[in-house]
Amino acid sequence: VDERAFMPSSKLWLVKTKMCEGGSRAPTYVLIAPIKIAIVFGAMLLTVWIRDILPISNLFSDFISSFNTASFVLHRPSGEILKQILHSYEPAYLLATQFLVAYVGYMFAKFACKYGIQKQSFAFPLTMVTPLCVFIMTKMCADRQDNPCIFKDS
Repeated sequence: VDERAFMPSSKLWLVKTKMCEGGSRAPTYVLIAPIKIAIVFGAMLLTVWIRDILPISNLFSDFISSFNTASFVLHRPSGEILKQILHSYEPAYLLATQFLVAYVGYMFAKFACKYGIQKQSFAFPLTMVTPLCVFIMTKMCADRQDNPCIFKDS
């Protein structure tokens, strides 16, 4: 295949050619990651606009105010009323935790690849992460359904 046949994407074609010749995949992901982010963000905006969920301007104007403290009142069919208060920085803590866990995972993956142990010691745990997370979350949800206070100190 001639490289000139793909003129609009010639840069990506050159990166792909270099990868096949033993080059690094990092340049590809540097190009692909922002494109994927833009596509997902565009799909979110399109969905909000088509379904008329809320004005699109609210997604940008209410960003800072979304970190305020919010309280939710849950009415159970049994007549029990539960009140939960979400503090302002809980989403930021969740994001920081996600970054930290992703970085630690990256460091373990780099270590496994550097010493060539990824097939023996790294592939199996990565394969088991999703089923174990689903199992643990299902168990925790079932426990919480039976007793709403099961994960609280009081």
